[in-house]
Amino acid sequence: MTDGFHRLFMRTLRQLRDLRRYSSVTITNANQVNIATNGGKQANIAASASGE
Repeated sequence: MTDGFHRLFMRTLRQLRDLRRYSSVTITNANQVNIATNGGKQANIAASASGE
């Protein structure tokens, strides 16, 4: 029974990893987006007041 639960747990972890790895993010109609890169620095990207 323990082996069955372990396999279920590992399968769930793999599914969560793959969901995070292969999912793409789409942002629509955002005035400001905060993006953190792998280096840990955060870039704040905002639309200008003139709408550019």
